[in-house]
Amino acid sequence: QTPCASLSAEATSDLVPMARATRTVLRLSHRHSPSWSLIRSFSTKSEQMQPSSSPASQPASSVPSLPMLPFLGSVPHLEKNYPKFQTHTEAFTIDNYQRFVKEQGTSIFKFGFPGIGQGVWGELHVAFDPRECLKIIQAEGKHPSGVVEVLWPIITFFRENNMTAAADQLGRGARWRRVRSITQKNLLEPSMAKSYIPAIIEAARLSSKGAQAFSDQIDQYSARCALDLFCSAFYGVFTNTTDLEGADPRDLQFCSNVLQSSVLLGELIKSPQQLILNSVGWKSTAYRKYARVFGNVVGLGAELVKEFIQKAEAGEITEAQKHSYVARTLELQKEKSADLTVQDVVDLCIVLLFAAVDTTSSRINWTLINLALNPEAQEKLHEEVRAEMERDTTKGGGGILTEEAIAQPSRLQYLQCVIRETHRLTPSVWMPLVKTLAAETELCGFTLPAGSAVAFDEQGIAKDPELVDEPFAFKPERFLPEAVKERKGTPSEIIDHPLCRGPFSAGARMCPGNRVANYELAALVAQLAYDWKIELDADYQRAHGVESYQDIGMISEISNAPINMPKFKFTPRW
Repeated sequence: QTPCASLSAEATSDLVPMARATRTVLRLSHRHSPSWSLIRSFSTKSEQMQPSSSPASQPASSVPSLPMLPFLGSVPHLEKNYPKFQTHTEAFTIDNYQRFVKEQGTSIFKFGFPGIGQGVWGELHVAFDPRECLKIIQAEGKHPSGVVEVLWPIITFFRENNMTAAADQLGRGARWRRVRSITQKNLLEPSMAKSYIPAIIEAARLSSKGAQAFSDQIDQYSARCALDLFCSAFYGVFTNTTDLEGADPRDLQFCSNVLQSSVLLGELIKSPQQLILNSVGWKSTAYRKYARVFGNVVGLGAELVKEFIQKAEAGEITEAQKHSYVARTLELQKEKSADLTVQDVVDLCIVLLFAAVDTTSSRINWTLINLALNPEAQEKLHEEVRAEMERDTTKGGGGILTEEAIAQPSRLQYLQCVIRETHRLTPSVWMPLVKTLAAETELCGFTLPAGSAVAFDEQGIAKDPELVDEPFAFKPERFLPEAVKERKGTPSEIIDHPLCRGPFSAGARMCPGNRVANYELAALVAQLAYDWKIELDADYQRAHGVESYQDIGMISEISNAPINMPKFKFTPRW
């Protein structure tokens, strides 16, 4: 049987342009140094990661490497050693951290990851030391790169549909800076972000009511919560999609399409074959399927934004809606009409809606899983939230979250520790910091040329037993102020580095909605912990042997999602 015999006619239609593209790449490959050897050995060995600031910097060609092939990068190696690689990113990180940091004494290596890495080999340099990665951010220049640039299926879709502002938001250069300055103004500025908290708190209260009805569909519940929370700040309206009877069917369809398109997008950007087909202008079967689903996301999102704009222009929005993100951005657009059209605002808002649902829903999923698996931590959280919400009935207490409780991390310290520990143990994004060097940079003892792709993988240090006590256990207490203070000046303090605190990247390309997203997660988790005792369904847990997050599994798509979302049990506290 020939290799193609088991493929459908539709699938094999992609093979001819694939072969042409492969021949083109192989003709170019003679310009690059081959990397056929296995990982190089070094004489230096270290038990702890060392800052790499040696004056005797080595050339980029000496960076230890996994096996790579032209065009395919390290994909054959990954498929051999990590079947279904997307479900083994944690194991991949830990294995290579052990190999390079522990055994070879270097905190950087490279492998071929076409679509994210650079050149014919798809070279991606992976650094484990956040202190070194700060160099990348400090030298990123006027037009910095961002991880969103690898989302070529979205960018291709935007270009094909003349959504220029949306494509520019994911690009680089002066056009990116133009739209970024407008997009972030009403999100990133601290006072603006805080102004959305009252609406977010109300959205969290409404979302919490629906938790019990989704006990066997938590992934759907978290996506709906993410949309409801963001829309409260975005439009100043309460979509309340967790209400099974009163939800707008369009909102529900939007959530469903976002989840589906995220899966398809992840498959596309991690496929060398799909990347090269796109580079030669061939729209594959997989891309066309993605474009149909994402087209629904864009269509529904545009409807929602345009309806709000029409109401705003007719003076039919409430006072609260006048202070929403969309209303404020429309006012900004009027001031800068030469730079941005109303249609541009619509397109930019669609990008924010999509991103808000995908990442926030992942964070909700993992937080609920960790709380359900760790009842002692959950009880501590419940008691803290209860004390805060009932502390002063004259100032909105009596079971009601206050703006101060969410805006001031010191008011709900253990809540912040739960969120931080969830990120350490079960991050919502694999390698959130991916940059292209703007200039030659010395990194981890190697001189990398401008144009090199570099990523920071924090999971190595997060799971290092010499840096983290019981690294695979969920222990929020490790991030209490006294614990952070105690490890100050020790090797373990590296886990408190700013680059290890969340999934939003860093520098000028940091997610513009990160402050609002953190408020959303804090408000929802606090409300859920107050309202419900959260457990895994006992029958499900016994039948599937679920004792830790590793028994559930993690798949790396655009965000990290549970492979087997367990069935939950929500018992009312009141």
